[in-house]
Amino acid sequence: MNDIKVSQSLSVIQATTTNKMKWISKIAYGTGQMLKDLVAGVISIFYIIFYEGCISLSSSQVGALLLCGQIANGLATPLIGYLSDRPLGLTEKPTTGHQSITCEDGSVKKDKRFSVE
Repeated sequence: MNDIKVSQSLSVIQATTTNKMKWISKIAYGTGQMLKDLVAGVISIFYIIFYEGCISLSSSQVGALLLCGQIANGLATPLIGYLSDRPLGLTEKPTTGHQSITCEDGSVKKDKRFSVE
């Protein structure tokens, strides 16, 4: 019984080490992450200008508000990742592909909304 578990875990380790990502994929993922962070930074600047100029919050209040948002994001991201990757039933194995339907559905809804405006 233990031999089966060891051989299964070794095959999993071998499968994960042999499937290396190509360098062009690394560049593409890195560029996408960098652009996402750039957009998030620009949006944060607009939040700061809006909260200080339009709503008349102090700088410390705006900083505390943005900090609360970052803390909530830090707690929600792993939770949502766990919930989307967990098995749906007792006999089903965890997968990472079933959440792509949700992403595609969200993209279609976003495209419909912005095409109307």
